[in-house]
Amino acid sequence: MARSRDSKHRPAGIIAACLVLLAVVFFSSPFAPYVRSIYKNVYALREGSNPQYAGMSRAALIAQLSKDERSLSLVRYQSVLYGMLADENAKLRQALNAGPPPRSILARVISRPPQSLYDTLLIDQGSESGVQKGDFAEYQGIALGTVASVGKGTALIELFSAPGEQNDVLVGKTNAIAIANGMGGGAFELAVPNGVQVANGDTIRSAGTEPGLLAVVANISSTSESATMTLRAHSPVSFSDLDFIEIVPHTP
Repeated sequence: MARSRDSKHRPAGIIAACLVLLAVVFFSSPFAPYVRSIYKNVYALREGSNPQYAGMSRAALIAQLSKDERSLSLVRYQSVLYGMLADENAKLRQALNAGPPPRSILARVISRPPQSLYDTLLIDQGSESGVQKGDFAEYQGIALGTVASVGKGTALIELFSAPGEQNDVLVGKTNAIAIANGMGGGAFELAVPNGVQVANGDTIRSAGTEPGLLAVVANISSTSESATMTLRAHSPVSFSDLDFIEIVPHTP
């Protein structure tokens, strides 16, 4: 009789132990956030409460997940790039005995290409927030342009890639000095002497008082008769996707 009674209570004991273990993992272990996230996603898919994926076919769901993965990879790349640029900027300032960078002003982009004028951004911060003409505009260490005009609550940014704009830059790992000519739409064209070590994917950085990544080399062309190579480059960010940027005070 004692064995029979133990057998009856054994399943209940096992279930109780499993519930306790599940509660510990779900609420208090280091893996709790991941477990809860998986549970929420699975539950949402089962209940059809996730509007992003509701009603999707298997093929459409795979395509959407692939797109999301590419977006996540871009965020990871920008995060790594920002860390590299911040470290490089700190080392340059230390070598030049420069002080800390001036405090930036966060601004929301309220108009961008193609809604705004060609190669311009309109932001929601102006003179009342301390924005001044000539200040720099950047996004995660990427140089965008300068403040062209300022109102009380808005300001217009002219992008470095605007047609006719010229900027002193440093090209590639050898820091070759060149002039980047704006071609519009985030594109640049440069001429560097033949023999300069440069390759597709090399960075082009602003050589101004606030150095930052300006563009990435996309194409290199030259002829045997020419003493220079023509580089075509493009900004690593899509201006139409910008929601927030930083305004950095100009320090002459």
